[in-house]
Amino acid sequence: MATTVVHVKLTEGPTMGSLSDSSVLAGMYVIGYKTRFIYYDQDGTKSDWVMDEYRVNKNLLPLSIEMENLVLCKIYRSR
Repeated sequence: MATTVVHVKLTEGPTMGSLSDSSVLAGMYVIGYKTRFIYYDQDGTKSDWVMDEYRVNKNLLPLSIEMENLVLCKIYRSR
């Protein structure tokens, strides 16, 4: 399965603010963490765009696996 990577460099445009981390649970176990980012227009108005960033709880991984910089992001428009 091919993967397409798109790099976007913003020189002008929206800014984003993050909310606090929340735990992702499987039963009673914390398997990861989620951080929500809210995008704001240049004039400071909150936009409809949101990004949720998910990270694996690295304490659950074998020491041989480096996943500190690996995240999964979901970008969507909330209404």
